[in-house]
Amino acid sequence: MRLILVIICFLLNTVLFCQGAANYTVLLSAEVQNSPPQIKLNWRFQSGVTNYQVFRKLKSTSNWGAPIASLSANDTTYTDMNVTVGVSYEYRIDKNAGAYFAYGFINSGIGIPLTNTQKRVILLIDSMMRDSIKTELTQWTINAEAEGWDVSRIDVSRALKSDAVKDKVVLEYQKDPENTKALFIIGHVAVPYSGFFKPTPPDAHTEHIVAWPADPYYADMDGIWTDDQVNDTTGAQKRNWNRINDGVWDQTILGNDNTADIAVGRVDFFDMPAFAKSEANLLKDYLKKLHEYKLGTYKPQRRALIDDNFGAFSGEAFSASGWGNFSTLVGRNSILNCDAVNNADYLGTMDTASYLWSYGCGAGSYTSCAGVGTTANFATRQPQTVFTMLFGSYFGDWDNRNNVLRAALAHGKVLTNVWSGRPRWFFHHMALGGTIGESTLISQNNRNPGALYNGMNFMNGVHTALLGDPTLKLHYVKPPKNLSVTLQDSLHANLSWTASEEAVLGYNIYKNVKVGESFVWVKLNTTIVNTTTYMDSCISSPGNFTYQVRAVVLESTPSGTYYNESLAATNTFNNAANLKSIANFTITNNDPSFTFTNTSLRSKSYQWTFSDTSLKMTTNNSNRMYKKNGDIWVLLTSLNQCSSDTQKVMIKVTKAPPSLGNISVNNENIVSIYPNPTKESLTITSKEGGQLRLFNLEGKLIYQQYIQPENELVSLVSISFGVYHLEFTDKLGRTQGMKLVKE
Repeated sequence: MRLILVIICFLLNTVLFCQGAANYTVLLSAEVQNSPPQIKLNWRFQSGVTNYQVFRKLKSTSNWGAPIASLSANDTTYTDMNVTVGVSYEYRIDKNAGAYFAYGFINSGIGIPLTNTQKRVILLIDSMMRDSIKTELTQWTINAEAEGWDVSRIDVSRALKSDAVKDKVVLEYQKDPENTKALFIIGHVAVPYSGFFKPTPPDAHTEHIVAWPADPYYADMDGIWTDDQVNDTTGAQKRNWNRINDGVWDQTILGNDNTADIAVGRVDFFDMPAFAKSEANLLKDYLKKLHEYKLGTYKPQRRALIDDNFGAFSGEAFSASGWGNFSTLVGRNSILNCDAVNNADYLGTMDTASYLWSYGCGAGSYTSCAGVGTTANFATRQPQTVFTMLFGSYFGDWDNRNNVLRAALAHGKVLTNVWSGRPRWFFHHMALGGTIGESTLISQNNRNPGALYNGMNFMNGVHTALLGDPTLKLHYVKPPKNLSVTLQDSLHANLSWTASEEAVLGYNIYKNVKVGESFVWVKLNTTIVNTTTYMDSCISSPGNFTYQVRAVVLESTPSGTYYNESLAATNTFNNAANLKSIANFTITNNDPSFTFTNTSLRSKSYQWTFSDTSLKMTTNNSNRMYKKNGDIWVLLTSLNQCSSDTQKVMIKVTKAPPSLGNISVNNENIVSIYPNPTKESLTITSKEGGQLRLFNLEGKLIYQQYIQPENELVSLVSISFGVYHLEFTDKLGRTQGMKLVKE
């Protein structure tokens, strides 16, 4: 009995130990409703809380403003009725626990639409690995493009220094700075070092100074990085020294002059002899499991695991980074607390069970995390988790032999890893479709004063780095397959495909279209297509036409709902025929009479425009009798359902009569106007109708009116006495004029 009591007490202490860390955040989730629109925030009850405050902002803004609600200690929900479907909101809840404050963050919304903005990623490859992983790199590029990324690749020697590498990255970035969102480094490309972490580095070991690996250096496209201020060689590791002009940068934080502009992620298995496989084969394995995940072939359980070996740790509560994020990503009831479950641990549990997310922390070395695992353990185990965070001493400085942070990516299903605790990372935007690259930028640029999120210690440090693919998102849908494109008849392309293996809402259809000097993906359908065929009626010019079909689902997460697309099934169709509309016409010159005969090709409709009148004609052919001499242009626009073209010709009128006594063409009266002279009004009789204009003797337009067919009375009461020139243009474009006297 005594032994049983000891075990029970031990388990109770363990539960309280880890609940203490969870208390240093707010475990938020949301329930959303479409009609009437509302977002209901939920969190767990915690004794000892004094009150809560609720803040809200649009996801796109960077200021929380004043609280929208103040709640009591017993409140565990807040319902926001002032919301709109399709709008992405972000909430912050401040918890006053008396001795300390804690915070929770959630990105929530109802039916958040697809953004489909143009996005570009730079792929930075270690040239030593290039040939060994050629097939896998090709597949990664295909997948990225199928997800809407424009891929630009740079191959560099691993001997190239970080400043020279960055010059290449910046040059590529400047080709399209607006759309370039990410940089994915594969292999042992130069690792930048930066900082003056002294006397206390991020892991608090005073010999572990001065400079740490600083991949955010590659993320800053226009900042100032110096190498002439720090001169310190007191660190235990020579690679952490920072001397004047040694290629190690001075900056310790990402300040106003050093903002991360793009998301940088790295996969680097250099110098990992604990693993039986070579560096190249470890990279191949990583890219293969990355491919498997993006295709939706591997779908882990939407749950998370926390193995916390630090607890509250004087209020820093490192695993709160896991608790707070996981509550929004998988739900607080789907978090397994290893230390509250008998015989559960980080690697042992995930050898046989899958978890979308995981977090482990414990006393560390470069190759171990106490209570979690060692590099040697990772070399033999197969953790079934995709996104993870590990925290402990030394391994946040990841550029060393058999580093445990990098080791996590080398086996099992792990695709990303970060050192989260100093500072905390923020992944809650991924619950509504954000990429882990977006979360990386948010976590790196979260700086005081005015930090949006409470990242605790060492916020904004240059050591804050992502290991893994920055383009990854949380949820992937199995894509459609076998896209076929055939020309059915003139101007029609018939698309057909094999349906996704998942239950989906339907499909979106995209076409690669040239806009200016660039090609962009344009969505063709206005509503989701719920069949496996689609007709594009705009095949016109000869050449290649590339299409994508992507499956669409409405994802429901503990943060809300959003529309999610699969990777695309892609195919290119070659059209040999030219089906584009071409405008052309001939001119018969009987000055001042001109006849314009339409000779356009592959056109369905036409519009004539003339420089001497605003009247436009939509007839096949046209003729004009000009009343004034001079240079005049004629423009023909021809159209079919997919394209348009124009032809513009200048003509010279030299034989227009000085005055026309009546309004007729080829002796055929087109309008009757009387009386002339007139006192108050004119009666206009026209078969076709048209535009009436009245000019003074200086040629200034003083009156105009559209005349309906048949008879119409025009009042001239407001017109002064005098002599005027009257001009009438009918619907057929025929124009003549006459002198008019107002008595």
